[in-house]
Amino acid sequence: MVSARKRKPQRHEDHKGKTVKVFFVYLVSSWFRKLLLLEEAVLKKLLLLSVLLLAMPGCSLTIPGSGPTVGEFQGYYTAQFESSVFRPCGAPEKTAYWMDVWGVPDFNKRYEELGGLGTRVYLSFKGELSPYSLNGYGHLNAYRREMKILDLHEMSVEKQCP
Repeated sequence: MVSARKRKPQRHEDHKGKTVKVFFVYLVSSWFRKLLLLEEAVLKKLLLLSVLLLAMPGCSLTIPGSGPTVGEFQGYYTAQFESSVFRPCGAPEKTAYWMDVWGVPDFNKRYEELGGLGTRVYLSFKGELSPYSLNGYGHLNAYRREMKILDLHEMSVEKQCP
């Protein structure tokens, strides 16, 4: 009589890794199968779209007709960790522009004297507002427009918007 031995179940130490690999291969193969079933015209359109999408990061996505605006500006400036924000007087509450203060003589020194990081100061200056950009400005491209100071007239903690 042959003895029936029970087999121990095999352990798969790398079970999750194998599952992910199998799923990825399945996903790619199913996508490739679907791709083969598409018509030639659709394939050409997909190829053109993918080339355009790959070329986009090098392009500047500015809105036509929203060129730079040079003028006199008043508003509040606040610098925080990885932010430099200008909010113009009279603009809606959500309006905020990335503020470029590099190249403005003694700007950071004056700002530090008034309280430094986190301090909201009133600014009056001649500046240039950039075109609206879908690429964005500032940290993580969080702002659609950028303000550059050309000539700083006033920086104050006490003064309020007119």
